[in-house]
Amino acid sequence: DCSHFAAKLYADVYKKTITGPASSIEQETSSVKPTDIQEGDLVFFKINGNKVSHVWVYVGNNKFVHASTQKGVIISDLNEPYYKKYFYKAGKLK
Repeated sequence: DCSHFAAKLYADVYKKTITGPASSIEQETSSVKPTDIQEGDLVFFKINGNKVSHVWVYVGNNKFVHASTQKGVIISDLNEPYYKKYFYKAGKLK
């Protein structure tokens, strides 16, 4: 799932540990303005109702990497209508 992928990526690339579901990880971040998101920041989405349900890793140029159940690991754009609709916030680990 998304949080496991984000945790593995964070451990391998950034040498930091994050654990738990997306909603728990979100609690461990400080908010970042959408205009100030930097590589390695986490982006959170509320796709399944009003609770944070997905966490993905920002890689720059308005793009984030995530695990898709249908396509595997992919890079998507925050400006895509689907992601704009469900974007909740960006955060930096505290």
